[in-house]
Amino acid sequence: MIKIAVIDDYQDAFRQIVDVEKYKGKFIFEIFNNPFSDEKEAAIELEDFEALFIMRERTPRSEEHTSELQSRRDL
Repeated sequence: MIKIAVIDDYQDAFRQIVDVEKYKGKFIFEIFNNPFSDEKEAAIELEDFEALFIMRERTPRSEEHTSELQSRRDL
């Protein structure tokens, strides 16, 4: 199964848009409603995910941070 982090979903809209149950068995979704305090925290929290579903642009993403997460796919 592909582990997907849904980040910056401060309105909890993802659950309204995507029927998570429909994708059970294919994907594991973890939703992050609150922004990360900094890039280091984001890198630590997101290290086990294979893909990022970015709802808003609230999480800072410098070139260095992006390279740390390079193996992940942005959705």
